[in-house]
Amino acid sequence: MRKFRSILLITDHRTPMSSDLSRAVEIARASGATLTLVDVARDGNEVIDVILDDRRRALEELSLPLSEQGLEVESRLLVGDSVEAISREVERAGHDLVMKLVESGAEASWPYNGTDFRLTRECPAPVWIFKPSSTRSPLRILAALDPSSGASSSGDGLDREILDMAASVRALTGGEIHIVHAWSLSREILRQVSRGDREADFADSLENRARISLQRAVKGVLPAITADAVGAHINICEGEPVEVISEVARREQIDLIVMGTVARTGMAGLVVGNTAEKVLARVDCSLLTTKSKDDSRKEKAAVESRAETDRLESKRTVRQ
Repeated sequence: MRKFRSILLITDHRTPMSSDLSRAVEIARASGATLTLVDVARDGNEVIDVILDDRRRALEELSLPLSEQGLEVESRLLVGDSVEAISREVERAGHDLVMKLVESGAEASWPYNGTDFRLTRECPAPVWIFKPSSTRSPLRILAALDPSSGASSSGDGLDREILDMAASVRALTGGEIHIVHAWSLSREILRQVSRGDREADFADSLENRARISLQRAVKGVLPAITADAVGAHINICEGEPVEVISEVARREQIDLIVMGTVARTGMAGLVVGNTAEKVLARVDCSLLTTKSKDDSRKEKAAVESRAETDRLESKRTVRQ
């Protein structure tokens, strides 16, 4: 189980701070983490000096009462594309959690744009997106797993990251954990065919064997997380992941869904989409996404590459 060391909270000068600030302060205090308040000004009219000064003052006014209460807090105004600027800041300062209130109108924009959806894909650190209605404590947490996707049952893969994150949040805020895995008969058949298991019986017995296999896989992951989560409620449901996760979240009155996301950018990201994004658009609770270590490393390299490209472009502009 981890404790967060450095939390970045994305603020928006157009939106009053409420539950997102209180939750971030709660997590920071419970884990002894530093808290950085960040606002992002886009290139163009927003970078006029007077406007930038006003937004810096607003951040300082927001952080001052927290500092007086003994919280280690600072504020930073970034300039540029929101997701790229935040990702660079995460790399620069080593933040291990990014928190943000859900973008207004994000559901209507899915899946083609939206800062929230891009953050879940591109940010190197775990991203916690709040919905205004999700303010209760202690939290009811749902961890969405896919143990049949190839992650090792020893907990070294993405499922381990998801469970560790869910257990960490539970330890800091209290509450309970629900574990859900969605499986589909058609996908199980395709997996067996891809493995060359052509002698598999694709009759009714396949459903029973799939259920037994998935139950073993989920139970195999559980010992890898903190003992606090061993009593978690396990849900193994047939259906598509988005439908299953959304239904369990509604039925169990979940406050926070923890799930994995993949780093997809560019046209591939627009076309393929992401289960985490679809879930965020359907549920009325918060979403915390994390990546596998391999995906995190890839995204870190991508952030560094973009930063180097920006630096070289800036130097060329100066020379001209």
